[in-house]
Amino acid sequence: MKHRYILLLVAIITFSPLLAKDILVEAESFEQKGGWAVDQQFMDLMGSPYLIAHGMGTPVADAVTEITIPEAGTYHVYVRTYNWTSPWHRGEGPGKFVLRIGNKKLNTVLGTKGSAWMWQSAGSVKLRAGKTKLAIHDLSGFDGRCDAIYLTTEKEPVLPETAEELAAFRRSKLHLPSEVPVAGQYDLVVVGAGIAGMSAAVSAARLGCKVALINDRPVVGGNNSSEIRVHLGGNIEIGKYKELGGLQKEFGPSRGGNAQPAEIYEDAKKMEWLSGEDNLALFINCRVVAVEKEGDRIVSVIGRHIETGKEMKFVAPLFVDCTGDGTVGYLAGAHYRMGREGKDEFGESRAPDKPDLLTMGASVQWYSTETDKPAAFPDFNYGVTFDDRTCEKVTLGEWTWETGMNKHQIYDFEQVRDYGMLVIYANWSYLKNRLKDNAPFRNRRLGWVAYVAGKRESRRLLGDYILKEGDMTKHV
Repeated sequence: MKHRYILLLVAIITFSPLLAKDILVEAESFEQKGGWAVDQQFMDLMGSPYLIAHGMGTPVADAVTEITIPEAGTYHVYVRTYNWTSPWHRGEGPGKFVLRIGNKKLNTVLGTKGSAWMWQSAGSVKLRAGKTKLAIHDLSGFDGRCDAIYLTTEKEPVLPETAEELAAFRRSKLHLPSEVPVAGQYDLVVVGAGIAGMSAAVSAARLGCKVALINDRPVVGGNNSSEIRVHLGGNIEIGKYKELGGLQKEFGPSRGGNAQPAEIYEDAKKMEWLSGEDNLALFINCRVVAVEKEGDRIVSVIGRHIETGKEMKFVAPLFVDCTGDGTVGYLAGAHYRMGREGKDEFGESRAPDKPDLLTMGASVQWYSTETDKPAAFPDFNYGVTFDDRTCEKVTLGEWTWETGMNKHQIYDFEQVRDYGMLVIYANWSYLKNRLKDNAPFRNRRLGWVAYVAGKRESRRLLGDYILKEGDMTKHV
């Protein structure tokens, strides 16, 4: 019996090194982002944000982080990426990038193949144990995207594909805690820091409520932020409501206009305005991904940091959904509608005869700037073509550069945003490279293109009353 135990111990010692070693690196967690940006717009579907190389045709600086190799050996490297022009173009896409690990460059070009988010092999590399640098090197500036990087000594690993498999994979490999810590208890939690969310949060804070305001981007202001650049306007101080709009005048930009330089939208002014409220705690870069209920009441929401993945629980008796997508209500099981009701349902003359799913779309704005010499732009032809008759001979695109009206504003939203960028690049490429009389564009370069789309319509959560056309026309 003693000899059997000795043999078993020898077997364990002999075979334990054969267990695969691995590392999962979420791209959004890179310590230095370089020119890559964190894109969280679609994480409800993907389960995670990703990095995007939004260089408008000029390669961006490397994203770099430090990783710890657990054991020396040959590591097989996989990258979760997406060929974003694949819905419109068969063949290699423009979002090209490669990896560098330590002083070794992996030669496989990533982000140009396939037609969906997928794990792409980046090759294999011999690594020593210990700390080393991992870099994502952009090759085009045309919105290559990287979700995660997985290094493993296993030759043919089974990699997760579905949202459920990916969520379990991330929790396991990143050693995320099963219990979510409480960020705080509040009188009111407002989710979404666009104009509506900012206004609701400050109004409640000034009434004496302890308020948490949660926003999933690094800046506040929603469509009126420097990331989307839609003008903030409206009729105020109307009739007997002299104070209408007074709150918005406190933080609204002093200048207006769509698709203008970033400083026009005064992000810092909005942040300073919020920070001046003693009863308000602002949580930026945090996206609400789940709700907890007791019966039919929401008792807490769970937010996830878009870079670190850290989760926090916010507890309150009352919640305000200013997400724009009705996300909190949706997660709680609230009733909602999307699209247009039929003419007969509410007796509305302007409604379609039959209900449909048509919505307002999303705006992807842009502008160009004048230079003192000819400015080149790469040839860009990935499924949308122009000629001298169909091209848009313009130097900027405002909110009317809207797309996706016939697409689902949540499930198809990455494709909606991508189509907006695709058309901008293709049209600008034609103006620069093929238009016969392109003198007005010769010295111009793209100054800014939005990658955060300005969504105009999404879920409508249903309350106690539905506003109808007759309420407006009959002044009810």
